[in-house]
Amino acid sequence: IAGQYLNMIKSWLDEKNDLLLSELCDRLRETTGTSVSITTMHRALEKLGLRHKKKSKCQ
Repeated sequence: IAGQYLNMIKSWLDEKNDLLLSELCDRLRETTGTSVSITTMHRALEKLGLRHKKKSKCQ
């Protein structure tokens, strides 16, 4: 994911830190037209030095 998109993703997580990886992928596609897989989004968060908790279905 390009640097400009990384900054955008970080700002989304600063606003709402409990977004799911799938929600981040959807938001990126809706905002930029760029589709990425959940794995790619996970790697982008790692590049940003962020950790992402998985939500269980019970939450």
